Amino acid sequence: HLLPGTARAISATTDGDVILWDQVILPEVSSQDRRAIKVVKTHPGASLSYVSILDEFIVTAGSDGHVRFFDFEFRVVAWFEDLDA
Repeated sequence: HLLPGTARAISATTDGDVILWDQVILPEVSSQDRRAIKVVKTHPGASLSYVSILDEFIVTAGSDGHVRFFDFEFRVVAWFEDLDA
């Protein structure tokens, strides 16, 4: 997922990690690349069921029944636990 208004993107692993990627300029080869700049364990001990961008939030949901909202710097904005759907 691309983060709106930035050069950043996120990807997720089934282990519950979300990886924040940023664009890096490599002047020695006149190129641009993306590099992982942060790995966040969003749902320790649980698998990641959902990750998406909603307005200015990164939203994750895990098999632990928790839903978390992060800003684009991965600071927790809201946290909901034990949701049964």
